[in-house]
Amino acid sequence: MTQVMHADDRVRMTLQDCPFIIDRVDLSEGPYYIMGQIATFIRDGELSDTEAACVFAHLNKMAELDGETKNLLVVGMLEILTDTPQSIERTRTGLNRGAASILFERVIRGWT
Repeated sequence: MTQVMHADDRVRMTLQDCPFIIDRVDLSEGPYYIMGQIATFIRDGELSDTEAACVFAHLNKMAELDGETKNLLVVGMLEILTDTPQSIERTRTGLNRGAASILFERVIRGWT
């Protein structure tokens, strides 16, 4: 695979883990925008089950990294995934009680 080019290490890691996203996002944008685009794909059901599973596995990986990466995960993605009951259910199932599921439940509690 060719090297994924983006200024942000977290975006590069995401695109390397889930390369099917590369042609679907605007790589000229910053990390929060790009991660938001990916979250909307999940929220709106625009990913296949296999693609969504890849993204959810990556979100669990992000939740185990540094504070800045966790902030990107929460603000850039998880908040968007609380938009609809269907998205919440899809995300809970997809995160499968992994590291990101704890953050996701905190986000949900923060909105209620």
